[in-house]
Amino acid sequence: YEEYGKIINEDLVSSPDLLLDPEISYKAAKAYWDNAVKKKVKDFKDTKTITKLVTGGSHGLTERTKWFDIYTTKEEG
Repeated sequence: YEEYGKIINEDLVSSPDLLLDPEISYKAAKAYWDNAVKKKVKDFKDTKTITKLVTGGSHGLTERTKWFDIYTTKEEG
């Protein structure tokens, strides 16, 4: 909360409920993506690696893979 609160200029340590605000939660999620995921991924089709960076394991991998496949199918067609 401290690290990402500083990045988005919000006091998430004293006020973690700020993350209930969709705009603030979006900023925090994007900051996390930019700092912890984006620069470590070479192939954004590699759902397994991205899931591991986001969740620390494989939690949600099946659903994330399903949604990625649906999204890419729509983009191609």
